[in-house]
Amino acid sequence: MRRGFKFKNRVSPYFKKMLGAFVLWRLQTQQISKIAGHSPDSVSMRTILHYLQLVLSNEFHAFNYGPEENMRRYGRRSPPLYDLNRVTAKVAVFWGQNDILIVPKDQRRLVRSLPNVIADHRVAFDLWNHVDFLYGIDAKVLVYEEIMRLMANHY
Repeated sequence: MRRGFKFKNRVSPYFKKMLGAFVLWRLQTQQISKIAGHSPDSVSMRTILHYLQLVLSNEFHAFNYGPEENMRRYGRRSPPLYDLNRVTAKVAVFWGQNDILIVPKDQRRLVRSLPNVIADHRVAFDLWNHVDFLYGIDAKVLVYEEIMRLMANHY
């Protein structure tokens, strides 16, 4: 338990800065302490490691436990790739030009890989980033209203 506590104290400020540096000026003042108190606490270490594995491998695959554990879990030494062609649900992709967790090239690759994309929506604000989807003061106008329109038209 103590090891996790040290990790959290060391890494948490880095992720807070990484995820929030570009949007603090666009947040309502009363939101800042609430966000700082909860981010990125809802993200597990395994989720962070999986994200890093995906970035480093440039592939979209299951969690890599290492050759022996992969063999036990997946029946193979490397993790299986996710087959996005098997996604049958309608998908709307919303993205921001300033999102440091997914670059436009990877976003385009994702959209090309999904068989049933009903919307590929770049948020019409050049500084829009990952955290803005939750906390941006203009999320309602720039994102939520479009999501509601899509849902009304497609579901």
